Amino acid sequence: MKNRISLTVKDKIPGVMFKHKIVLLTAAAFLVLGIILGQKLNFGKHSADEVYAGVTTQDEKIGHEGHDHAGNQTQGNDEHAANNPDDMGKRMCEHGVGIADCDKCRFEVGVVRIDKSIESLIETGLVEDMECAIILNLTGQVQLDRTRTVDVVSTCGGRVEQVSKLLGEKVAASDILAVIRSADLGQAKAGFIEFQAKLEFTQATFRREKELYEKKITSQADYLNALNELKTAEAYYSAADKRLRLFGLETEQIAGIKDEKDNGEYCNFTLRAPQGGTIIAQNISAGKMVETTESLCTIADLSN
Repeated sequence: MKNRISLTVKDKIPGVMFKHKIVLLTAAAFLVLGIILGQKLNFGKHSADEVYAGVTTQDEKIGHEGHDHAGNQTQGNDEHAANNPDDMGKRMCEHGVGIADCDKCRFEVGVVRIDKSIESLIETGLVEDMECAIILNLTGQVQLDRTRTVDVVSTCGGRVEQVSKLLGEKVAASDILAVIRSADLGQAKAGFIEFQAKLEFTQATFRREKELYEKKITSQADYLNALNELKTAEAYYSAADKRLRLFGLETEQIAGIKDEKDNGEYCNFTLRAPQGGTIIAQNISAGKMVETTESLCTIADLSN
């Protein structure tokens, strides 16, 4: 019986092994097919993921741009609302009051409060580019430039013979204003002529004494006496010349004094303008007696 059983098992082994081979081959075939299908499915899934990712990226980009545009538009609307006077009064600040009414926060939005007492003095309008001229209406007093104003006085007293310039007229420096007949000037000229003659006489005497002294004809005392008289004459002549210059006479006028003795201008003093300008005050007229202490006219430079 044992033999029969062993034969039966032995006979069945090849059939079982054949069946196992078929199962293994089938499993291997399905495995290969599964691998191929799996690769194809993975490739398709990867491509779909890339396409989906690309579409998603474009959508996100478009969405992001739209979000930024909307955000900018919203920000612009907020700024417009912040700058709009009608909406500004509705905004509340962190202190729980209207931002336009808060003394601490109203400066952030450019709100300035105006006192009711000065509201009538303020005008409002649209903002525009324009040149603003500030005009100030003030009260004051116009004064002369004292550094360019001079009072004209005469250096000698006398009687006015002629007035050459009148009130309101413009004059230049050295223009003749008036002619005054002065006894003081006549005496000064007469004294000058006298001392000039004495000087000429003492000069001639000194030259003669000097020649005699050099020739041993005259004494040294006579020579020294002539020298002393010459120096005295020169001193008097110099004093007379300076006195004439105090009257305003120039060197040429002093040199021509001798020629004036025979005409009527010997005692005439010519009053001249010390500077250019306009005569704004005048206290002189023909025939009036004037002194050296009074102002005869005032000349001012009105150009500045």
